[in-house]
Amino acid sequence: MGKSKKLASAMRGLAAVMAVLLVLSIVGSGIVEGYRSALDSVLGTTSYVTVNDEDAARFKRDYATIEDMMAAAKALAIREGEEGTVVMKNDNGVLPLASGAKVALFGLAAYAPYPYASGDLKAGNEDAVDLLQALRDAGLNVNETVSQFYLDGILNKHIEMVPNMWTGEEIPTVAYDNIYVASPGDFAPYQIVEIQPERFTDYGAPADWKNSIEAGTVGICVFARGAGEGNTYLPGSAVNFAGEATGEDPLALSEDELAVIDAAKETCDKVLVLINSGNNMVLKDIAAGGAHEVDGIAYIGVINDYQCIGIAKVLTGAVNATGALPDTYVADNASLPAMMNFGGGYYADYEIVGSHGDDARYPGTEIANTEVGSFGGAASYNGGTYVVEAEGIYVGYKYYETRYYDAIMNPDSKADSAKGATQAATWDYGKEVLYTFGHGLSYLDYTQTIKSIDVDKTPEGNVTAVIEIKNNSNQDGYFLAQLYVQKPYTDYDKANLVEKSAVDFLNSGKVNVPAGGTAEVTITVPTKYLASYDYKTARPTSSTRATISSPPRPGLMLPSTTSSPRRAARATAAPRSAKWSPGTWTPLTRTPLPSRTAPWLPMWLTTLI
Repeated sequence: MGKSKKLASAMRGLAAVMAVLLVLSIVGSGIVEGYRSALDSVLGTTSYVTVNDEDAARFKRDYATIEDMMAAAKALAIREGEEGTVVMKNDNGVLPLASGAKVALFGLAAYAPYPYASGDLKAGNEDAVDLLQALRDAGLNVNETVSQFYLDGILNKHIEMVPNMWTGEEIPTVAYDNIYVASPGDFAPYQIVEIQPERFTDYGAPADWKNSIEAGTVGICVFARGAGEGNTYLPGSAVNFAGEATGEDPLALSEDELAVIDAAKETCDKVLVLINSGNNMVLKDIAAGGAHEVDGIAYIGVINDYQCIGIAKVLTGAVNATGALPDTYVADNASLPAMMNFGGGYYADYEIVGSHGDDARYPGTEIANTEVGSFGGAASYNGGTYVVEAEGIYVGYKYYETRYYDAIMNPDSKADSAKGATQAATWDYGKEVLYTFGHGLSYLDYTQTIKSIDVDKTPEGNVTAVIEIKNNSNQDGYFLAQLYVQKPYTDYDKANLVEKSAVDFLNSGKVNVPAGGTAEVTITVPTKYLASYDYKTARPTSSTRATISSPPRPGLMLPSTTSSPRRAARATAAPRSAKWSPGTWTPLTRTPLPSRTAPWLPMWLTTLI
């Protein structure tokens, strides 16, 4: 007790001294600033230096004027549409759309693409260009009858005064009578707002609206899903336009959306679906062989003020399609290993833990068993806030490609068992995966070859690959090259439970190539990115930094090109870690893939370092 009193007195004394020093510092600074010129003269010092030589300036500007900077930002936004639009499916010549082609736009997002309001994701400039305007400006003939009843009858854009979530001040905000839900929330029921065609007349469509669609028209259906921080879709939480819970995946196309697609198929010669979403969507129903299969599918992402200009350029063929998917699109999200550990719910016996707010380990802390939000809250033992990420690195393509590899190369692994299968009695990559990571179709035919590879194995070294692209078409074009690596799964890896994907994406590059010509693109990636983490034997200690297993000799490869998907090598295997034990799979040593004769194997060019 005596020591505590002495410490408290010492701290009070120290606080008093610091307070006095703070006051003296503030007062002294004011005095010095007042006599700055005189002090500089006496001491021969210079407090401020004015530099008029722009070349000698420490900070250099990239743009001469603010107008130049805005023009560059706008050009970049348009480029995002040009290079980010992914043509996923292109059958029956639906794309590119010819100049003057007749199109009819269906879906709320066709006229109010996500995000429809300015804020974190969109600036809201006065000269912003939406999809409807961009398509018209690109020379397409948009059906006015369909556009009018969507704009005036279904959407009815207007301004409402909405309180700011932080200040409470009411601000004018864009609103619509009917619009998709832009902020799904965390694990909440998600209403998919889309008007079924049978109700179009209820919203002002003429009874004979179908007759307004002329022969040769391409129907363009656009569907959106909101995304962002604090938004997590709950499996089985879908609610239809009528407000009825359907129990379906909210990221799958709803019956209402499929009805819109069917109406487009009935009235138009061809149908193109644009996915306007920050999340992967389940597109099985409209992909090849689906009950509502369409001619074309393209991913347009989450758009900015000018991105639709670039999107329209891709759709009309003004630029070659070079976008590639940043994730794997599957037939059923339930096939993802992470779904086995998805959070958001309560543990069955959560009530037995800390229910009385007492825990001897934390005296004086009242610990409840209540839900904790995204921004924290009171101390809680609520199980709903815990997610056990037992899948390790095996998420996205690293799971599907690895399991596929073992299903083919290591039959004893039982990677083709029923465990995790959603589309057949046993696991089948071709049925589980619709569109692979890195997938994207090019309008122009081209081939690519690895010309050289240099590997610098020093700590800060790089892998540098030079790729030659040959443009086999009669048009100049822009082309994408992607570099992947396959690393051996060694005895050491097995013994130490090292997690490795059967194939890893390294980097990509794009280059302009004249018709019939060739050009080279250099792709560089730090060599250390080829390493794998060894948590068991080479894990870090309190006195060392994290240590990872040495990069193996990789096989570098390029995916297939031209009119077929540019895919990551479809090599898939069982997860390589005892931390997650899926069914009866066992880790096996990988061996090189056989010659590429089977239809399910991609065409990759392999060069060993």
